[in-house]
Amino acid sequence: MVETNHIKSEETSSKKIWRAGELATANIPAPSWIVDRIVGRENICILAGAEGTCKSFLSQVLSLHVGRSQQGAVLGFDVKPGRVLILDEENGLVRLKDRLISLAKGYDLDLENVNVDFALNHHYKLNSPIDKRIDDLDELIERIKPDLIIVDSLTRFLTGDENNSEDVRKLHSVLVRLINRHHCAWLLLHHVRKNGGRDTNASLRGSSDFSAMADLVWIIKKEKDTFLLRNTKCRDNTEAEPIRFKLIKTSTGGHYLEQVDCPEMIISPSVLEEAKKIAIGWITKEKICRFEAKQLVVELKSKGIGYTAVYAVLKEFQLAGILKKLKKGIYQVCESDGLIV
Repeated sequence: MVETNHIKSEETSSKKIWRAGELATANIPAPSWIVDRIVGRENICILAGAEGTCKSFLSQVLSLHVGRSQQGAVLGFDVKPGRVLILDEENGLVRLKDRLISLAKGYDLDLENVNVDFALNHHYKLNSPIDKRIDDLDELIERIKPDLIIVDSLTRFLTGDENNSEDVRKLHSVLVRLINRHHCAWLLLHHVRKNGGRDTNASLRGSSDFSAMADLVWIIKKEKDTFLLRNTKCRDNTEAEPIRFKLIKTSTGGHYLEQVDCPEMIISPSVLEEAKKIAIGWITKEKICRFEAKQLVVELKSKGIGYTAVYAVLKEFQLAGILKKLKKGIYQVCESDGLIV
């Protein structure tokens, strides 16, 4: 079987010991996306929500857009073409068929040319490394070669207790092993706690190791006739802005998702000014010349300001010449009136 070190590159995955100089100069690919900001390549991603929050529907929309042979977009996010494998123990054939037909009408898709495969009721237990069915899954992935594997829903693919951290760590071990062997990403559909309160990683049902093992966590909730999708964790970047969308029915009986205005993205002028003041103070006090956007997120959160403000601050600072964006998520502090570092 394959080593379980979590280095996401075929060139480097067999190495276990690194000298500092070797690691600093290694040619390790930068993080990339299958669905921009939602599903990272070779990542473990969790999409969680209560019953009836459109989790399965949204995951199937994502799968069909990835499975198309051309680059596209969904809910404003770029989608790279690829192949998708859906492991489903939650929905029956009738429901999946009806949903496929509905989405094909809604998005005007030719399903014959969509690279999406379904594996139903195979009873894989993803946190049981010695179960022969994991070897069967390994062979299935090798044969299909998916870029993305969707698990609906995660609880159906676990043995033991989802509140037990050891059982969840076994899940992480299996997923990482399969990532290193097949270079695939995982999108795990999960549930939130009843009366879970605010949309945070702590609202995920079960052990806190679920959020600890994930590279990205998205939480979805229904609010009247819309759905709110909020990014609560992004290991390699700042959390994305929240997304609000509606489920639209067409005159032909099809369905599609339509993005709508999201009040959560509107920042009051006073909050923005406070966020800018905190950012300037942090940069000046710490004598920062270069930083990652997620560092600013941590600083603002420690002062009670949400991550959405980060994007507005970064945008205004770039326009003012205070910051220069070097690459995705990395910023250089420039000389500017009132700020010289």
